[in-house]
Amino acid sequence: MAALTLLVLQPEVVVQPGFEMSFCATAALVALAEAWPRPTTPKGLPWYIAVPQRLRDWTLAMMMVSLVAGAATSPFAIQHFNRMANYGVFANLTADLIASLVLMPALALSVVLEALNLSVLAAHGPLVVAGWAARSITWLAHLFANAPGAAVTLSSAPELALAVSYLGIVFLCLWRGSLRWLGLPLAFAVALWPRPPAPAAWLASDGGDAAVVVHGQAVALKPGQRVYATQAWAQRRGLSLPADPQAALAPLYDCDRVACTPKPGHDPAIAGWWTRRKPKPERLAPICAHARFLLLKADVPIPAACAGATVLRPLDFQRGGAAELFAKPGGGYRLLWAQPLRGVRPWTGGDDQPAPDDQP
Repeated sequence: MAALTLLVLQPEVVVQPGFEMSFCATAALVALAEAWPRPTTPKGLPWYIAVPQRLRDWTLAMMMVSLVAGAATSPFAIQHFNRMANYGVFANLTADLIASLVLMPALALSVVLEALNLSVLAAHGPLVVAGWAARSITWLAHLFANAPGAAVTLSSAPELALAVSYLGIVFLCLWRGSLRWLGLPLAFAVALWPRPPAPAAWLASDGGDAAVVVHGQAVALKPGQRVYATQAWAQRRGLSLPADPQAALAPLYDCDRVACTPKPGHDPAIAGWWTRRKPKPERLAPICAHARFLLLKADVPIPAACAGATVLRPLDFQRGGAAELFAKPGGGYRLLWAQPLRGVRPWTGGDDQPAPDDQP
């Protein structure tokens, strides 16, 4: 009912990660509760037998809750955040245990003491314990997040894969009987769907920055600037970022505050002039001497030394927006612009003519 109410009032939430993950996890846990076996508990067992059995049952139930909720939300985590946690079950199990047995009872007791005007006692008793529990949960989060192999980075699948995964999860949750397992392979569609080849480079929407892919890492041509845009693109494509961006860039490019010059031997060789101040021809010529692509923020005449490069001017970025470079099987590169994908909007404006899309 809550999901239907939200969809009626705000139908756009259906594509938001919070809505998708919350209600899929809830539906999966309800289905788990319905399918969970309820064996008859023998009466009159000695405590030293009954207590270990209860602990076993509760531990297994908590692990299954964490596993099912994590599995139900993993397609959306992969699609929207491009990460899949490997230790999520153990992290949730230990954190939930401390929160349930220590943190929440200590906070509840402190509220009671405050109501009885015993705030001094609450500050030196339950709140100290609650603070220790909160720090323990934070420590556990860092422990599991930084453990070797803590997460797998995956690029986003086509949107169709997410719809298939969603239908598979819904089928698993709503169908009764053994046929419900037909939805299991559909639920894993996002994880199993074939990915297209990763792009070779990304170009910023105004031509003022770029990043190239080197051994699965996104190396920015302007380290420390436009970090969010570079991170968002790398995350979307399942790429990692170098620990030292400047050191990763140094063997590939000679860059300063206004320009980047590719070194011989690196491909795709992207040269860039990052400022609107117009360079002199003798300044621009050595920048594009070894370049396949030349990005310009200034509209200037092109010297003869740049004749072999594909020149992308401010008008090209105004028409096309951001772009990605993909290697073509026969050699050369294909430019994929963002504007044709996002469509024409009243606020995009600009010329309707297409931007260049190929490089021999």
